Parts: sequence; C-alpha cells; structure tokens
Amino acid sequence: MLNYYHSHLPTVIGTLIKENIPCFQVIFTKRQLAWTSVLHGAMNSKDVITDSDILDGLSIKYLKFFGLWSVINRYRSTGKRSGIIKFKVFLTLLLSIPYIFCQYLSYFVIEVDLQKATFLNLHSLPALQICSKVLVFWFRIDNVCRLYNLIRKDFLTLPEKKRDEAKNIYKKITRTSNMLCKAAFIVNSSIVAMYIIQPGISVDYILYHTGNMGAVKGGRMKIMHGWYPLPIDKYPYYEAIFVYETMLIIWDGILLAVYDSLFYQLLMCLYAQFTVLGHHLATLKIETTEVHKITFYHSRSPIYKELYNIIKDHKKLLR
Repeated sequence: MLNYYHSHLPTVIGTLIKENIPCFQVIFTKRQLAWTSVLHGAMNSKDVITDSDILDGLSIKYLKFFGLWSVINRYRSTGKRSGIIKFKVFLTLLLSIPYIFCQYLSYFVIEVDLQKATFLNLHSLPALQICSKVLVFWFRIDNVCRLYNLIRKDFLTLPEKKRDEAKNIYKKITRTSNMLCKAAFIVNSSIVAMYIIQPGISVDYILYHTGNMGAVKGGRMKIMHGWYPLPIDKYPYYEAIFVYETMLIIWDGILLAVYDSLFYQLLMCLYAQFTVLGHHLATLKIETTEVHKITFYHSRSPIYKELYNIIKDHKKLLR
C-alpha cells in the first residue's frame, strides 16, 4: 500500500477498486441512495449565508453595495425574489431595449457602409450583453443561489488538523479573486467616465455621412454611436438623448462589472474548493503496519471516514 494517495480522486478510487477493499464497495452499494439524498440537500440548502460563513479573505462588498447579497440571501431563505432584483431587471430592460432596437432599425433608415454598420453593431452589444446577464440571473436565480454554497468555508468536510492549511489556500486564491474584481470595476468605470467627459461621436456623421468618421469635423458630439427616429441634432432632442445615453452607459457599464465579478467569483470559489480538496487528498497518510492495515479495512476506521468524506465532497463539487 502506498504511503500517500495523491494527485486526483479518480486515482484513489481506481486503487481502492483494484485492491478490492470491502469498505469501498459498501460506499457504492448500500450507501449510494443515502449519498444522493445528502448531496441533494446540501446543494439545495435554504439557509442565510452570514459573513462568518464566507471563505477566508473573500470580499463581497460589491455584492452588498449593489444589493445582490440581500437578493441572494432572501431567495435562499424564502424562495422569493426581492424588490431590488425586480427593479434592476425593469430598469435595465427599460433603458437598454429602446437603444438596441433603434440601432438595428437604423440599418434600414440611414445610409451605412461596412465601417458605420460595424460601429452601430458594436455599440449595441454591451446593452445586449447586460440584458442577457440580468435575464439569466432572473430565470436561473435558484441555480445561482445554490452555487453560493461554494463560498462557505465549511463546504468541505475537513479534519481539524487540516483547517489552517486550508485557510491559507483560501486566502491565496480569494486575494487573486478580489484583485481581479476590483480591476473589472476600475476598467469599466474608467471607460464610462471617458465616454461621458469626452463624447467623440459626431451627430452629423451618424445622420449624413459614411466612410471615415474622423473626416467629419465640427458639429455636435454624442456619447454613443446610436441613431434614433428623432431629429437628434436639434434642441431639445439632442439634450434629451445625451442625458439618456449618459444614464444608459453608467447603468449598463457598472452592472456589467457587477455581474462579471459575480460569476467570476463563483468560478474562483469552485477552484478554491477543488484545490483544498486536492491538497487534503495529497496529504492523506496511510500507515503500512499490520495493525493499521487491519484498521483501514474496518468501516469505522479514521482513514475510511476521511476517504468517505473526500469522495462525498468531490461529488458535491461535481454537482
């Protein structure tokens, strides 16, 4: 018998099957139904996640600031969507859909060439993207809330002696996650501020010109490369559209960073849990003395229980 089972869980499973260990066969026969029930319950828990439950070092300040943390906890505890997410979905669709519709309608109204059509299409994609993200969150909120079990520090069943090592691994990975989430907000906020402070799209180019946009000099400038079925170069339509596009780019730009960070953070938490589980498996020790060999085959031995918990945690992560 090897002193260490390491690398990946399938290696351990294959070794145990090859050696025909009775206690392992029991796991996949008599206890299979019990495992299914336990795992299903774990991934469908409806309890509220508190700050003390969260992985060491993980920052959820942005979730709290934008109200998503209360949305997630409310749905986990009651199964109902809160007014915050209803308002976000309503306002996102109210701001984004008219802009998207007008941009694709413009192909049939104003003169366009390949360059102009590319600008119109690219500028409508962020609004289309945030609509998709918000609707996915709305319709799949049950799955998202269950995935938030991954941010719990007690998601894995670890022995007390391994908790300090796991804490260090969690901190290292969550530090990277926090840094990248901050970078997403900084980059998106900088782009939004740049577009608002220095609008660079010529209204005359949108209405009357094709070809090189830089060749059109003078005239009024707007924030986004959008056409509307209004005299957008005249008062008060120009001013109204400028305010509308300012609201649109601020709302959609910030929400894009929020939802990108939300799903990226979950992915990093999944990676952290797999890393800790792999470390636990790699440092699992089995003594080769006769006494310990006999104990290992016994279903109540410590090593049996650790292997049982490792396989159970692995199946939780795969679900």
